[in-house]
Amino acid sequence: MGRNRWMVLGFNAALLLLTTSCFAANANSNGPDDEADPFTDYDAAEQQYINETHSPDRCIMYSQCANNSAKSGLLNCAYNGPSRLAAKGSPELAIVESLCPMLYEEGEDTYICCDIKQLETLRDQTRVALQMLGGCPSCYYNFMSVFCHLTCSRNQSQFMRGTQEVPAPNYPDKKAVSAVELFFEEAPAEQFFTSCSNVQLSATQSKALDALCGQPASTCTPQALLTFLGGTSHSPFLIKFTQYTQPPPTDIEALNMTGWEASLFQCNETAPGYGKTCSCQDCPVPELCPRPQPIPQDNPFRILGFDGITFIVLISYVGLFFISIFFFLMCSRPSGYVDVEVAGGGTERLR
Repeated sequence: MGRNRWMVLGFNAALLLLTTSCFAANANSNGPDDEADPFTDYDAAEQQYINETHSPDRCIMYSQCANNSAKSGLLNCAYNGPSRLAAKGSPELAIVESLCPMLYEEGEDTYICCDIKQLETLRDQTRVALQMLGGCPSCYYNFMSVFCHLTCSRNQSQFMRGTQEVPAPNYPDKKAVSAVELFFEEAPAEQFFTSCSNVQLSATQSKALDALCGQPASTCTPQALLTFLGGTSHSPFLIKFTQYTQPPPTDIEALNMTGWEASLFQCNETAPGYGKTCSCQDCPVPELCPRPQPIPQDNPFRILGFDGITFIVLISYVGLFFISIFFFLMCSRPSGYVDVEVAGGGTERLR
């Protein structure tokens, strides 16, 4: 139990680093004030979207503007401008292709809403998630899909909105995002949950959901999983996951949002970029855990339509039964002779 407890605590610590990295650069840096303004290459027209506009190819945040001293992390700048091009051959594009293939546009230009520092830190911290969830590729892919879309999706404003902002001391003309709401369709939320529901932590043989959900896996639900991942104990700002069913609620449509409709995968499906499915241990479904089939017999031994061995044993028992009765009757039958006394004091056997 002690080893199991420390394993879960270690995974939670790694998860804290992961969620921090998704939305902030390395917290050991000196902060945004030591770097050039990341928006200097945007003209005034592109920076005018301070009020949230929800449309394709538009971000709601980008880069870092302020520290969250309570959470030891950096907050992203509120930015409602266009997504940025990850140029071919750039370090950004290389990391997106390997770490977030669901965002990579093969053969086309790839646009993102995150910078190189966020991507590098995300890559470093997800190595722990790979060790924990790598035995089930679709679970790991789904996990990464959530964080990659949150961090870098070119269509952030289509499924996410900032709900709270704080001043950015180093950038007086900007705000930092301290809370967001992500609209998550119930179907992919359920797929994310079920794909990871049986994944085992090999070092402890406990379930990964014990760590991912903050409660025993047996009581975890899709919403509980998302709530724990988005809680302020794991992220430098609050992430509220709001689930919905199709068609989207009127408040989403009124904002010209579509919600997150990502393609996720069940544990018995092969996720893009992986050549295998989850193991039987992590995904106990019939197609991955087939029952051993009995070896078929050629020309089985039968007598009068019955199994031959069974028929012979039955006849043998019946035969032994009647033979036993016969000998019992023979031994208990009277002999037919009587002993009588004769003159002289002797006896004589007569029939």
